[in-house]
Amino acid sequence: PFYVFDHNGASAVYSSAHDLVRFGIFHSRTRLADQRQILKPETIEAMKQPVAPASYGLGWAVGPTAGYLRWAHNGGMPGVATVLNIYPTENLVVVVLANSGTRPEPIAAEITGIMLPHYADSLAAFRARTPPTPPTFAPGANLVGQWSGTVKTWQRPLPIRLEIRDNGDAFAWLGDQQRAVVNQLNFVNERLTGRFAGQIGTDDAGRWPHSLQLGLLLVDGVLKGQLSAQTSTDPVYYSLASYTELRRR
Repeated sequence: PFYVFDHNGASAVYSSAHDLVRFGIFHSRTRLADQRQILKPETIEAMKQPVAPASYGLGWAVGPTAGYLRWAHNGGMPGVATVLNIYPTENLVVVVLANSGTRPEPIAAEITGIMLPHYADSLAAFRARTPPTPPTFAPGANLVGQWSGTVKTWQRPLPIRLEIRDNGDAFAWLGDQQRAVVNQLNFVNERLTGRFAGQIGTDDAGRWPHSLQLGLLLVDGVLKGQLSAQTSTDPVYYSLASYTELRRR
């Protein structure tokens, strides 16, 4: 059924796979003869220059995959999933549009494997490997303790408290909500991530069931970054971030 968004121009675009392929061709290095040169070639190339550490250009994820350079982006909303992959060295554009909440990336990988045999070999080897065991969260002395601070949502500030124990257990308190266990804890490159049950309390976040994702950098003894209200779906459809800062008591 028809539905609307509050962010027209982002997800609220209707397209066919054919038209999206043409969009990808325009952004590749082999523009079609009937396509107007809206952007200069050097502008299009500049959009594909990755910015560290995210390997992300202007609206494009940039990097090698299975031995090929790829410019890509995906997206999704409830009932819709999309992926657009450009392989500029191979003059290949792959598009998958799905009117469902499925993940289009594996389908795009199968299509690419048909078009590029070397990609298919690399994909088969990748799928045959044993996935690595995720590391156990073992906090150092710089993280263990009681942290307190504020989540600055656009409607109101919320107090937040975080307890990290030396055995790796962690708990969070947001506003007047009950204590929540923080799961999926990780600390890499001075960035603490984790997820816990709770409600951010803003009008827009309340439209969809969500959980809360921490993404905090440890800078000069202060944890600062964001607390994101993310839909509990795979893939994530909505994510609203609020600036968060905590200090150890």
